[in-house]
Amino acid sequence: MHIVGIVLAIIAAIGVWYFRYQQSREVIHDAADAIGRAKGAYNRKKFRDKARDSVLTGIDDPILAVAVLLVGIAEADNPMTRETEDGIKAALQKNTGATSPEEHLAFAKWACREVPDINNVIRRLIPLLNSKLDDDEKRDVIDMANQTIKLSGGPGVAGAAAVLRLQNGLNINT
Repeated sequence: MHIVGIVLAIIAAIGVWYFRYQQSREVIHDAADAIGRAKGAYNRKKFRDKARDSVLTGIDDPILAVAVLLVGIAEADNPMTRETEDGIKAALQKNTGATSPEEHLAFAKWACREVPDINNVIRRLIPLLNSKLDDDEKRDVIDMANQTIKLSGGPGVAGAAAVLRLQNGLNINT
């Protein structure tokens, strides 16, 4: 009788271990699925960010780059008002000699909707402005940015930080 008990205990032990093995395989499989989903979500976000930033990589005109910067700074804290739009158009026409500031402004508004983070806008456009503008033109850009901040209701936190980052990014030799 004791031999039958030992055999049944061995069979029960094998059953328990087999059940635990199956459960651990499912847990490992579920964890691998979760890791795969997280990696896929990360890759999709990276691709979306790259696609958004591609709007800015196509800009090779410094006047258009300045327009995008000004609109981004204007919309950093609050939605842009009609007065701010008119001020940006006037600044573009006066300081850059833009012949069609309405077109530049329309593109800039679209680009800023596609890339809502002003820090990305500044990071992408600084190399273009540094390579195409001289020191006086860079100072004009900073003055236009400060004027845009005033037109948009005063310096908010994001707008002031954006202008400061723009000043630091434009390498002006004094």
